[in-house]
Amino acid sequence: MKRTKLEEEYQKKRRRLISQKDWKTLLDLCDRLIEEEISPKRYCGRASIYHLMGHSNKALSDYKIALEMDSKCGAAQRGIEKILDI
Repeated sequence: MKRTKLEEEYQKKRRRLISQKDWKTLLDLCDRLIEEEISPKRYCGRASIYHLMGHSNKALSDYKIALEMDSKCGAAQRGIEKILDI
């Protein structure tokens, strides 16, 4: 599947923004991606940022949304396990 311009922007900036701990910009990009197309992958992306920020409840919520959309979403399952330390 071809990436959108917004996805390309996110992928280019993600590592730098994480290293700078620029959570606001990262979450803004994640929110815009979800607005562009709702998908388990995009909810997992935002959940991973919440988890890095220490917002476990918000991360769990997004991972659960991803699982509701795709019950076999491995990224969501692994994310939940990591948060719950299973």
